[in-house]
Amino acid sequence: MPKQSSANDRSLSDAQLIPHSSNIQKLLLKPSKTTLCEIAIDWLDNSQLGTPHPPPEGFGDDDEDRAGEQSVEDLKGVYEKMKAASSVTRKAVIERIVERDWNQGLNLWQIAQLECRCIADNAIVHKWTAGRLLLQGLADSEAALPRFQASSFVYNLQTIIKPMIRSHCHIFKYTELSLVIIRIQLHEAAGDVQAYAELPPSKRVIFCAFPENTPFIFWNTGVKDPLRAILLDSLAPAMSRPGQRFELKSTSLTAKSLSTMVHMRSSTRSSHALGAWSLYADDKIDKSPLDSGFDAMSGGNEGEDKESEDTMAEAERARSKRRKIAGGRFGTSGVDGDGRGIEKLEVTIRDKMPVLSGEGEAEDGNRSFRPTVTVTFEGSHVFAGIRKMVEVGLIDGLAMPSWMTGEDGVNVAVVKDRSVLKRADRWY
Repeated sequence: MPKQSSANDRSLSDAQLIPHSSNIQKLLLKPSKTTLCEIAIDWLDNSQLGTPHPPPEGFGDDDEDRAGEQSVEDLKGVYEKMKAASSVTRKAVIERIVERDWNQGLNLWQIAQLECRCIADNAIVHKWTAGRLLLQGLADSEAALPRFQASSFVYNLQTIIKPMIRSHCHIFKYTELSLVIIRIQLHEAAGDVQAYAELPPSKRVIFCAFPENTPFIFWNTGVKDPLRAILLDSLAPAMSRPGQRFELKSTSLTAKSLSTMVHMRSSTRSSHALGAWSLYADDKIDKSPLDSGFDAMSGGNEGEDKESEDTMAEAERARSKRRKIAGGRFGTSGVDGDGRGIEKLEVTIRDKMPVLSGEGEAEDGNRSFRPTVTVTFEGSHVFAGIRKMVEVGLIDGLAMPSWMTGEDGVNVAVVKDRSVLKRADRWY
C-alpha cells in the first residue's frame, strides 16, 4: 500500500475532506470499473482514512440487503461482486461510492491514491519531462549520485515552500517501472482551512517520479503558474544536504509515456545504449561495439530476408540493404508498438556554411555564415517513422546524423558544428 503522508504544520492532512464536485466525478471516471472496485477495497482496508460514511437520512430504506452491508468485510464483498459481474457498469460503481459509501466526499488520501493508480494503469495519462541533478561547483558532476529517501525529501520540500505554499504530498511506489511517484497538491498559504476544502486546478497538481539510483527526476508538464514555478525551483534544494548542493538542469526530453522516460533516463542498460547501441543492451549480439560492420548487426532485424543476394532481384537487394542499414543505425529501437514512442523531435541546426561566389566556388575560405534551420518531426512514434523512411529509401541511412536515431537521447536540441548542444530551457 502507498505510504501515507503525515499531517503537520507544513502540509494538509490526509483526512482533509473534499466534498463531491464535478472535479471528483471526472477523477472517478478515469479508471476502469475493475480498477475502481480494487481502489474501493483498498480504501476499506484503511480503517483510519477509508472508513465509509453513514448513509444519508432515509437512504436505502427499501433495500433488503442494506442491513447485511454494514460491516467493512461485507462492503468488500459487495465490491468484489461488482468487480466480477459483467452486468455491473462503471457508472453503477461510481454511484455507489458517491451516493452511499462515501457520500460526504473523498479525503485527500483517497483522491491522491485514485490519481496515482490511474498513472500506474495508464502511463500516458500525462506528458512528462526530465531534469538532471548536478552538483554545484564540481567539475565531474556526473560522479555524484544524490541519495533519495521519499519521506525526508517531502519533509525538506514542504519546509522550503512553507512560507508561500500549503501542500499535500502522497508517496506511491510504482514497482513495475521501479519508480517512486510523489503527488504534490499546491494551495496558496491563505491560512483559512476552508480554503483547502476543494481541489485546486490541474496545473497545481504535480507528479514527481524518481527512478532508482539515478540523478534524474521526472515531472508532468503544465501551463505556467507561480506556485508550480516555486515548487520546481525547490526540488534541487530539497535533494541537497550540507556540503552537497544540487541544481536541476533540463535534459531536453519530453514524452507522453513514463516507460519511455525510464527507457531513456534511468540506471538501466537501455538508457546508456540508445539507437544503434541498443543491440548490445538487449543482448542481441556479442560482438564488440567498435565493430561497425552491418553484418554483425543484422541479427537484430525482424523479418530480414535470408535469401542470398545473388538470387534476389535488384529492387529486393536494394530494400534488403536499406533494412540492414536501418538495423545498424537503430538497433532494436524505433519499432512500432515497443512502448518507447517519442511524439515530437525538434532540432535547430546552426552549422557553419561557406559563402560561395557566382561560379560556385568559395571566395574566401574564412568567410562563412550560420543559417538557422529548425527541423520538426511529429507523430505517435517519431523514431519508428524515421526508421521506416530509411527502409523505403526516403532518408539516406548512412549519412543520417545520430540525433535522428535517438542515440543522443534528446528530442529538443540545437546542433552546432555537427555536435548536439542540449538546450537548457525553463520547464514551467
